[in-house]
Amino acid sequence: MKNGIVSRPSSGFWVLLVLSVILAGALSLFAGPMQHPPAWVIVKLRLPRLVLALLTGSALSVSGCVLQSILRNDLATPYTLGISAGAGLVAGSVIVSGFLMPVMGLVAAGTAGALLAV
Repeated sequence: MKNGIVSRPSSGFWVLLVLSVILAGALSLFAGPMQHPPAWVIVKLRLPRLVLALLTGSALSVSGCVLQSILRNDLATPYTLGISAGAGLVAGSVIVSGFLMPVMGLVAAGTAGALLAV
């Protein structure tokens, strides 16, 4: 921000960004150790992983933007606020205690630790 004016990316930037995501997605679908992968490899293995990676990345970016806008701090991250440390503390405590639980239970414990840290 300079003199109260916020500079925004140009439309060319957004076009370049979308094209690079499409190119990277196509490259990840069709490039790999097999020279000519069968159709089922692309449809049942690579495409779901690509979609999940895109959804995960977009969810992480939106959650970061929400965190920064709620706190009105451009430097707010889960690491600087201790949210990641709270999740790691509770999940690590469950692992070290020897309490046997399914993986989703461990994820829920880490989530509870992150919420407690917030």
